[in-house]
This record gives sequence, C-alpha cells and structure tokens, in this order.
Amino acid sequence: MTELECQQAFIHLGYSVSVPLGNFDKYDMIADVDGHLLRIQCKSATYDEVGDYISFNCRSVTTNTKKTNRHSYSKDEIDYFATSWKGKVYLVPVNECSVTKKLWLWDTKEEKSTATLAKDCEIAKVLLRIINHEE
Repeated sequence: MTELECQQAFIHLGYSVSVPLGNFDKYDMIADVDGHLLRIQCKSATYDEVGDYISFNCRSVTTNTKKTNRHSYSKDEIDYFATSWKGKVYLVPVNECSVTKKLWLWDTKEEKSTATLAKDCEIAKVLLRIINHEE
C-alpha cells in the first residue's frame, strides 16, 4: 500500500514513475523528476505517540527456514527512501538514514537542531530542492 501511495504522489505532482519487473533491484520505483531519475525504496511508517514522530526501517529483512538476511541500503543502490503517513508522502535521502529514520511531527517552537522534521521532508518540498539543484 505504501508503494502505491508514494507512486500516486509523484504522479499527482506530474512526474513519471517506472516500476522494475522482477525482484532483483534494491529500489521499488524510479521517478523521473524533470530529467532527474530518482531510485526510490518505499518503506511503511509507524507512529510513536509518546515521541510524536513517525519512523521507518532503513533496512530490508528477509527470512527463510535457514537464516535471516538484513540488508542496509547505500547511495549506490537507491537515492531516497519514501514513506507515507496520514495522506502525506515524505522523501529522505539515503545518506541521511542508518537503521531506522525518525521524522518528527512537532511544532516548530519545539525543534531540536539534530531532529529531522517531517514537514521538511514532504515530497513537494524535497522535489523542489532537487529541481533547484539544492539537494
């Protein structure tokens, strides 16, 4: 469901989305943003009521009968993580992520200098920075 919501957000903003065939690529889709081809990995978000943030796992975990495989993503494999929460889609550069990523939903009066605010990662804002070569 998260993948579809993220795809829909790009399309709604007027950008083309391509989805790879097969299960061989580390990205879930490629978005063509004014000639910038962005490899996107979509992840489901969860909400932490106490901390007032959403978070998503920045690794893939696959399990079979013999072992559990964990894979972290690098900038050689994807460009951005995308997630959605309550109808909004967020984009976060892969180089800003480790094991999990928190996007804080606080009011700006409570900001901490090291926190990543969800409002700064809203898809339209990030894409504008990409188009303007700020990211």
